[in-house]
Amino acid sequence: MVLVLDDTTYDYIFSLIQKSDALRIFSVVTKVDSPKTAQPSLNALYLLSPSTYSIRCLLTDFESTSVKYKGAHLYFLPTVSQSQEKMIKSNFQLNPRILSFGEFPLDFEAKDPNVFTLKNPKSLQTYYNSSCSDLVKGSIDKIASSLVGICVLTGEYPIIRYYSPNTEDFNAAVLPKFIAGAFQFQLDEYSRKNPDFPPVTDRPRSVFVITDRTCDLYAPLLHEFTYQAMAYDLLPIDEGGKFTYEVENESGTLIKRDAILNEDDQQWMSLKNLHISDAEESWKLSFKEFTSKYSKFINRSGKVSVSDIRTLAAGTEEFNEARTRIVLHDKMIVSLLKINNVRNLAELAELEQDLISNGCDINGDRIKNIAVSLLEVLQKCECLQSDKLRLVIVYFIYRGGLIEEDLVKLFHFMEISTNDFPSVLSYFQNLQYLGFTGVKKSPKSKSSGKRTFLHESSTGDVFNTSRFKPAMNTIISRIVDNSLDESIFPYIKDKPIQLDDPSPTTSSLKNPRHRAAWGKQSHAYEAPKQRIFYYIAGGATLSEVRTASELSNLLDKQVILGSDELLTPGEFISNLALLSTDDRNQLNLPQDRQRFLSERQVPAELRMRQSVSPSPVQTPQSTGPQKPTVQREVTPTDESSSATGKRARFKKFLRG
Repeated sequence: MVLVLDDTTYDYIFSLIQKSDALRIFSVVTKVDSPKTAQPSLNALYLLSPSTYSIRCLLTDFESTSVKYKGAHLYFLPTVSQSQEKMIKSNFQLNPRILSFGEFPLDFEAKDPNVFTLKNPKSLQTYYNSSCSDLVKGSIDKIASSLVGICVLTGEYPIIRYYSPNTEDFNAAVLPKFIAGAFQFQLDEYSRKNPDFPPVTDRPRSVFVITDRTCDLYAPLLHEFTYQAMAYDLLPIDEGGKFTYEVENESGTLIKRDAILNEDDQQWMSLKNLHISDAEESWKLSFKEFTSKYSKFINRSGKVSVSDIRTLAAGTEEFNEARTRIVLHDKMIVSLLKINNVRNLAELAELEQDLISNGCDINGDRIKNIAVSLLEVLQKCECLQSDKLRLVIVYFIYRGGLIEEDLVKLFHFMEISTNDFPSVLSYFQNLQYLGFTGVKKSPKSKSSGKRTFLHESSTGDVFNTSRFKPAMNTIISRIVDNSLDESIFPYIKDKPIQLDDPSPTTSSLKNPRHRAAWGKQSHAYEAPKQRIFYYIAGGATLSEVRTASELSNLLDKQVILGSDELLTPGEFISNLALLSTDDRNQLNLPQDRQRFLSERQVPAELRMRQSVSPSPVQTPQSTGPQKPTVQREVTPTDESSSATGKRARFKKFLRG
């Protein structure tokens, strides 16, 4: 069996399984637009996105002069149009070779065991920029289809709730409701067509909460000091987690290296949710263990430094791999601490935390003259203007808005050029598209900036720069306690009857029958954990990624965060500046690029004649092409022996 993917499905599949695992199942893994050797004795499984380009490449594999495979299982990400289906089935060489045809519910990418994205960059423009209004319905339908796929793969038929802010003059306030409605409709349709869904289980029924970026405007602005969030904010790490850095080799020459920050790097996984100070201490322990374990390679008297091990001659493969990770995270942590000191980020972040704490310090005491503290920080030249801008936007939201004259005064303190005032002012004006209209013409002007925020602030034994708890933390905690305000988070359907029962339930932390884990007998049955899905339209932040992991451990639930994309503060600020533009070319949206991709020509090398001629068409044992439906499994019958292994790999995302 040959596995054929395109660029989109390649990323999706290998976010869930390792390439080496795929090669244990398939004899060949290839791209649909790559040259292929004809293998007429083998069937192929095509997992493709429903793009015109991918379909054209598929059809090229079955041209009369170069049929590549005996038969084909064809599965597409949602949704294949009728015209595309007709294009495929009208191919006289391909049609009799179609063994199965359907949609594959994997329109997401697992970024973490608790996190998935739909790979929809610049989603803030799609939902909140009025020039993109023609894209909203299609995007909502795509989200709904993807969320149904998540439910099919997890076997969940969730209770759906959505964020409903009370903001009459905010057009996009209905976005979560529209997504929830489309999601419920498509899920009901799938259940109606598939009587075995959802499967019988003793797992508590899941809850699926639909929110959007407007639910928490602080999260994408604040300076975070956990290792992962700080690294993505301050270091040149791309979307795929690639970090390029310079290191000295054995001969003392500086060379460039690329590192991928993912779960294959166990040190990254253990450090990423720690505060940078704790991450540094944990790294020091790892370094000490490393030097002890590999002392025979190091062979140095006295104290050993990172520089010492960096220039050592190569040892075993295990040693070299461990050394690479030690050097990598030393490089990253040292760089982050240096940036923190040079840009005076800790002092700036402390003020941010005071502002989101409603003007109170870590002890809960009200701060006098907080505006004076703001001006003192803005006057410090160490901070970059981008850091100051984020701080002033946080202050702007905290104050419920400011008059334009006061904003201009703050711009002077930020040392912004007068010529740049209009463009900087647009950041504050554009918050209106996210439901926060705070730029006032005069002190007496009414502002719609005052609103209820759901985030919380920790006090006591926490880092002063890390008191912020995203709204996600509050919302999910209240779901578990059955205390989430139904006027702000209504049910898309009627409230389930069992949730009206005030007595303790399995979904409440207050259940007196819940005992500590150490109090259970080792042989006691442990029921599957309830899943709580939390979807943020418009992009999620790394503080919310961390929250998903923390709440899963704290609440003994499986909390799964989903979004169109993961946003860094820099990306949020860049998108905020563009929300008022009506020039779609300036936005460079992926949806607009796809219009050009549809005209992309099939590579000429795909049509080259092959030395192996195709075997005669054999009538498949199946009853022929079927109407596309979402399938629970895409594993052909001759691959059934590997189903268990593939399912185990999906636990990277579906664990718990």
